[in-house]
Amino acid sequence: MDPKYKLVAFDVNIPLAQEHTIIGIGNLVGKQKEVEYYIQQHITGRMNLSNALMEACKLLEGVKKSQVEKYSMKVKLTEGIEAMTETLTSRGVVLAMITTGFKTTMDIINKRVNNAFKYVICNDLVFDENGRATGGVKFSVMENESKVDRLRELAKKEGLLRNQCAAVGDSMGDWEMLKAAGLGIAFLPNKALEEHARENQMVIIKEKDLRLILPYIIPNSGSTSFEIA
Repeated sequence: MDPKYKLVAFDVNIPLAQEHTIIGIGNLVGKQKEVEYYIQQHITGRMNLSNALMEACKLLEGVKKSQVEKYSMKVKLTEGIEAMTETLTSRGVVLAMITTGFKTTMDIINKRVNNAFKYVICNDLVFDENGRATGGVKFSVMENESKVDRLRELAKKEGLLRNQCAAVGDSMGDWEMLKAAGLGIAFLPNKALEEHARENQMVIIKEKDLRLILPYIIPNSGSTSFEIA
């Protein structure tokens, strides 16, 4: 059967990678806890995303691009990612990453799954001519609304309607994107997103297997374990 949705946009940290990659990079310079503090400040609503990321990136000053690349090759990807991406792309579904994470890491994650993602929309850790992080960041995804804007841009570029697009996320930072898509999937959601998803009768998947999204994108593609609140 043909896919019900022609484009699927994913947040990366947790849905595709089983760790927060910016925090993981912080560990390379012994600043994991400090970086995590700023990420949590955003998650809990105490700081907006752009300010939290700018402060986190200052802590990453000096990390080598080669270190980030090596780390990115070892990031634990979510179970079923290869089967999920292969199945969807073989049916002509366009895949996109829309994330606050960094380009160096996202490009490598995409390479690890045979460049299945046509679009990688993310922020970029700035490196100097010697390949060391300057402490700066180049934004493509600044606030939660940015993910919605990027999704709409991709739909327009692909000649699709909003209801032909699906979005997958795990936190309230993805909420607006999930609402804007024709199908929103709360994948391994945190408590806040799960509550919102339940109230809005969205799909909730609480098992670490990306193959479980397939029946929603391609009807009758197989059984799944899921919860619809």
